[in-house]
Amino acid sequence: MATVVAAGFVRTGAGVAVNGATVDAYVRNTSSVSQGNTTTNASGYWTLSIATQDRYDYKIVNGTSTIWLSFDDQIQVQRIETAELLIMNPANTFKYNIVPAAITADRTLNLPLITGTDTVVSLALAQTLTNKTLTAPTITATDWANANHAHAAANSGGILTTGVVTREGFNTTQTSTTSTTAVDLITITGLNIALARLKLITVQGFKNLSANFSGALGLKINATNVLTPVAGTTGILIFSATANENEGGAADTWLGPGIAGVSVPIRSEYQSYNNGTTRRGGGVFASNLTNTVPTVAITDVIITALTGDASNSVLSQAVHVYSFQDT
Repeated sequence: MATVVAAGFVRTGAGVAVNGATVDAYVRNTSSVSQGNTTTNASGYWTLSIATQDRYDYKIVNGTSTIWLSFDDQIQVQRIETAELLIMNPANTFKYNIVPAAITADRTLNLPLITGTDTVVSLALAQTLTNKTLTAPTITATDWANANHAHAAANSGGILTTGVVTREGFNTTQTSTTSTTAVDLITITGLNIALARLKLITVQGFKNLSANFSGALGLKINATNVLTPVAGTTGILIFSATANENEGGAADTWLGPGIAGVSVPIRSEYQSYNNGTTRRGGGVFASNLTNTVPTVAITDVIITALTGDASNSVLSQAVHVYSFQDT
């Protein structure tokens, strides 16, 4: 338990230090068993430490004069300036030590105007915040997996009421291939996305500087090849055969909420550009699927790829899989 420390000075009415006055500590509102004692020094100073955390009264005796410093004393003052502030818990067993930072100028810390009992927010303590407005916040996180976020806010002329989005999985490792037949490029496994939830798969891809060879990215769901890529013509992200330039693009593929026994709706759209501002391709995918999307929970999302020539690399990175609340 925390040590209780008390200290002070004893002086005469004229302000002269009293040497040798005795000081005893007693448990609050008792006077029979001293819990510790000391005497004042030549400066009139005394200090007393007691190992057991409790509430104590202090008896100071100088000859025939006795004064008491009582725990139960209550005072009201205009201003207090203190170097340390210790606050005991309700059981009087431990205490908070309020420690200020090493400020280099006077600062004002304002307490909010509350209308009822409330709780102070602490940096590291897990707490639920309510009725808070964040103005231009910077939110840093290493992973949003399985984090549900409910929002209610006005947004540039529209109203965003409620919605729950979960990032189910992701892979941000850049992976490339020079294969001229479709291969698995990026795999996100360990998912369990219910058939009834709306899904979004976002993909970023590139084609390296080369001769006039194209490329494409395709999609597998679980073990099913939903869309087999064909260089330059078919895929969720298609790269042109424009010669001697890098090309980058992004694709969004939506998988609608499914019903067992009924084909899952799919919509995929992409845009690709060269190193500058020239658009090389894009639009909504309008070809036939290789196979329909499985009407079961999604466990794996696999991005496939191929290039039009082995001298040309196709790369992908920043693949994210999201799902949306179904009710």
